[in-house]
Amino acid sequence: MARGGSIRGCLQRGPGGGPIGFSPFLFLYGQGTSVNDSAYLLGLSDDEPHRVVLRKGVVATGLPDADGPGVLLKSSASFAQGTWLHLRLDVIVNANGDVVLKALQSDLSAHPLGTPPDWQPVPGMADFIDDALGINSGSQPLTSGRGGFGFAVKDVTRRAYFDSRELSRQV
Repeated sequence: MARGGSIRGCLQRGPGGGPIGFSPFLFLYGQGTSVNDSAYLLGLSDDEPHRVVLRKGVVATGLPDADGPGVLLKSSASFAQGTWLHLRLDVIVNANGDVVLKALQSDLSAHPLGTPPDWQPVPGMADFIDDALGINSGSQPLTSGRGGFGFAVKDVTRRAYFDSRELSRQV
């Protein structure tokens, strides 16, 4: 029987000191209590315009540009600074040790906060299988851990916004 977790929330790369140098994200299955631990990260890439990116890596590093190290998937759509995105990351651990990662998005213009979201796959981001042998991602899958949200910056005067965060677990 599969088990797993989910994290969802609204994210925005806000106006600030420049269009790059920062990345807001949600993370799940963090491997410890340090920001130097690895996790699955879903958020907004350090690009302008930015993309939704799924990465496996160190929490403190955040998300690179859409083609950066550790990126597992990136959206086909790009977004301008100041755009709110309602994102969800599902992590499903199968009995064979494979981990299925699902990146989902709900259109806030059609389904604003306070109404039921309509979760759809993020365009260009099919399900990713982090296999038990570590072939697809280059390392062993993460099968348990902590969740939360983060904001990585390279200098000052960068802004990110979070709203409506929710974390759940399936056992």
